[in-house]
Order: sequence, then C-alpha cells, then structure tokens
Amino acid sequence: MRLSVGSKGECIDVTVTSPTTSGATVVIFLHGFMSHQAGEKARFFKEVLVQRGVTFVTFDFRGHGQSGGTMRELTGTRLLEDCHTVVEHVASADRRIVLIGSSMGGWVAAWYAALHLGRIVANMLIAPSFTFGRGFLDHIGPEGAAAWARDGVIRFSNEYGSVELSYELIRDMERYPVAELVRRYRTPTLIGQGMRDPIVDYRQTLAFVEQCRGEEMTLALFKDGDHRLTTYKAELAELLLSFLARRNLI
Repeated sequence: MRLSVGSKGECIDVTVTSPTTSGATVVIFLHGFMSHQAGEKARFFKEVLVQRGVTFVTFDFRGHGQSGGTMRELTGTRLLEDCHTVVEHVASADRRIVLIGSSMGGWVAAWYAALHLGRIVANMLIAPSFTFGRGFLDHIGPEGAAAWARDGVIRFSNEYGSVELSYELIRDMERYPVAELVRRYRTPTLIGQGMRDPIVDYRQTLAFVEQCRGEEMTLALFKDGDHRLTTYKAELAELLLSFLARRNLI
C-alpha cells in the first residue's frame, strides 16, 4: 500500500503481513541507509514473528526502495516523519507497537521512542547508528566536509550504490544530539551489535547502554559480528522472541 507523507504529497511504500490468528502486537521494521524493506533480516524476522501471531510491517523510507522522494532530501526529521506516518496507520487502542531498527533505522527507532514516550512498548536495535550523519563527515575528512558545506551537495558511494546527499542532513542532525537521546530514552530495548562492525563502533553502543537511565536494556555483543549481522539473524530472532515473551508481547 501507499501512504501519503509530508507537505509535498510524497508517498511511502508499506507492506503489512498479518498472521492467521492475530495478537495485539505489531512489529515495524525500519531498514538501514541505502537499503529497503525487503532485505534479508526483514524477511527472516517476518517469517519468525508472523508464525507467533505478530503483525509484521515493513516500509521504505523516502528516497529508498519503492517510496517517493530522493536521497538528496534525506534528513533525520524526514525519517522520523516517515516512521510516524506508519505508526499512526497501524496504531489502535488495543495494539502494542514494537520497532526493530537496523543501523540508520536503529537511530530512527531510538529517537522515535524517546520523542513519543509510552507509544512504543519495546525496541530492538541492530547495530544502531546513534551518531547517524557523523559517519559521513568522518568518511570524507575535514577538507571534504568543508567542501560539502560550501557546495551543499556531496556524492556518496558504497557497496549499495552512489547517491547525492545534501548538507542539510548534517544541519538537521544537530537537532538530535546523542546526549539528549540518552537523557530522554526509557523504552525497554534489546540491542544486537557486532564487535567487528566497521561502521558503528561497538564501544559507542556500549556507552549508550551504560549512560541511559532506563534500566530495561539488554546488549548482545557478537565478537566476530560485522555491521549487517545477517550471519547471526537466527540468534537475533531467538533473542527477540525471548525478549518479547518476557514482556507478554507474544
């Protein structure tokens, strides 16, 4: 289905998979940067959770997959707006909403829960990029960052392709400092993090867990795990099922 979002009449592509016998729990999967809703982890979690009576929702952020918009318009605020649109669509008085966020999607899940206390009953964060945006600056170095700020646009390339990013992404991220997220965050959370992740340093994730005031937080470290953690998707699913069961969400 297509949901309208924003003031420009853009749409995001959403897929809702309902089990034969549906419970009250809805899980929304938030994909990573330059990924899409049909990635390997999303497909695997859908199969596992739908069998347990969970309604599973995936969508493409604007600029990704089948959704409208462009990567050049990418900002944290737009990502949160996309997430809110989907949450509003599936929410009802008897539904309990859980977010699974991978990398960039982990940033969105964490901030969305922090900004809407009580709306999200639990989070699973996979290699969460709590400093999303900062990594681009680190990648291009001071001279590249200065040129990006001057020109307003940079072309970024990785294994998934090449896209244009506006410097507005960096300006917008100043609205979301990690210290403020730490101060606000209270949601029961399960985090999966690889210690050989070249994109998200596991020590950053550990520091977030240590500093958060919320006590309901579990961190699973995979010593040889990379950023995507697809090799450990079965282990992550088992941890998630146990995490949800302890909270009577499945």
